Amino acid sequence: MAFEIAGPRAPLVLAQYAVLTYLNRTSRGRPIRQVPKRRAREAASGAPAQWDADIVVPVYNDFEGVGGLLAVLRDEASQFANVILVHDCSTDMRVAPLLHAFRDAVPNALLLENERNIGFLQTCNRGLGVSTRDVVILNTDIELPPGALGRLFEVLRADSDIATVTPFSSNAYGAGFPDLNYDNSRPFGATTSQIDHAFQAVGPLEPIEIPRGVGFCMAMSRRAIDSVGVFDEDFGAGYGEEADFCLRARGAGFRNLLAPNVYVHHKAGQSFGASSQRKAREGLIRLLARHPGYAGMVQNYLEESEPRAVNFAVLVQLLKDMSGEPVASGLAAPLHTGPNGATASLTYNGEAYHFGFANSAIAAEVFDLAASGR
Repeated sequence: MAFEIAGPRAPLVLAQYAVLTYLNRTSRGRPIRQVPKRRAREAASGAPAQWDADIVVPVYNDFEGVGGLLAVLRDEASQFANVILVHDCSTDMRVAPLLHAFRDAVPNALLLENERNIGFLQTCNRGLGVSTRDVVILNTDIELPPGALGRLFEVLRADSDIATVTPFSSNAYGAGFPDLNYDNSRPFGATTSQIDHAFQAVGPLEPIEIPRGVGFCMAMSRRAIDSVGVFDEDFGAGYGEEADFCLRARGAGFRNLLAPNVYVHHKAGQSFGASSQRKAREGLIRLLARHPGYAGMVQNYLEESEPRAVNFAVLVQLLKDMSGEPVASGLAAPLHTGPNGATASLTYNGEAYHFGFANSAIAAEVFDLAASGR
């Protein structure tokens, strides 16, 4: 596969692939070296914000996921310009009636129906092509907590050089919670809304720059889309296209950010089923062939482990919320310091999460961040 995609550069691409594999396997043990900057807490206005932005939802099968997502969007659609549903010829005959009912009930809903199945990537591009605004792409295999989209757009609109914004999630490369690069269960039996509430309670914090966004729930600026184009259809049915977009945008002077106050649960792998791993490998090899500096970006990002500091603070907040205690006994093990830094563990009901810190000063900053939650 590598030689077919990269030709004579295949050995270099495979070496970078090996580096990323090593980084992924060792990401849990990397110490936190940097803590996100705090920003001033702003008073809530009370009324829902109105966003001149569009929601794009590519749809293929996943009846239960589609129904759950549309139920959330039905309540929040009026806050956005359009909800653009793009139906890619589902084989499950129950899906089309759901989409038609949503279109008929929601005044700003648009339903585009592909004449034939064209795949996830081209279906996304069709929705992006209809919109003329900032957008957020939503997979149907997510649980979207109330207000999450508005918080993503708040980050996206904070500066003109922001291309994409991604939330923390159960399954999102570089944005996972509690582990950055792994498929996570929701910790301690918490619900999506409880976890999202904990993310909102910590901080407020400055967004974190991330090498690439993750397309399951990714806000995209129209300025960046106009600058570098939509997803590259060379990536076929999907996998890697959103990373390629982010890296092209980065090359054009834009930034990709991780929102520190948003959590969206992602089931992952629903679109491609059993072929997911093969398509993911192919997409990554194609990405590395195009962007040889990507592995280095990921290494720098994981070395600093800034989002891991957020994950630690959110776990502490979540435990406070679930236990009902300001400082619950047994939730956090004592900080252990040594010549190679410091370590601490969070434990609750037999579940444990371990964190390392570059030194005791960084550990103190992270513990202070954890203590600052509401």
